[in-house]
Amino acid sequence: MIKQLSNFVTNEQIEIIANRIREQFYKYRKLMNTTSIQELFPDEYAPHKKAHSFSWAVTGAFRSGTDIAGFHVHLLKYGRGHRRPELKNENIIFHILSNSTNFQAKYLKPYYKMNENRLSNQQVYGYFLFNIENDWLDSLELCVPDTNGTVFASEILFKIPHIVKEVV
Repeated sequence: MIKQLSNFVTNEQIEIIANRIREQFYKYRKLMNTTSIQELFPDEYAPHKKAHSFSWAVTGAFRSGTDIAGFHVHLLKYGRGHRRPELKNENIIFHILSNSTNFQAKYLKPYYKMNENRLSNQQVYGYFLFNIENDWLDSLELCVPDTNGTVFASEILFKIPHIVKEVV
């Protein structure tokens, strides 16, 4: 647990969210390896197959209007039709971001400002960062940015060993 977040979120809440992301990855990999999906999205048209990305699968685990681990899930709309889940309670707001996110995007700046005074505000901001490497979920990290978006506290929640990637 990131010490600075201990007044805002519990280990159990973090675990529930992390497990949902990990489970979505395994569901995604299983689906992508089926004959049906391969017939529907043949390799020769691979760019179209990218539309069914892991990022889409992850965000699908957090449906707007639902409650998960003490958080209400909202649909955050930003940019030109982009959407992502926002997990929110009275203490903290979390986003689920990937390593391909533009961390200096305009829509993130107001969230960074929530962490003025190093988390002494009533409500603070953090994000779960999933890293994709060669179409595999490599790791999940909990991050807390400062007002400029620079991460000042983080914790690796899990890292999937390469041996597991070869077996699955």
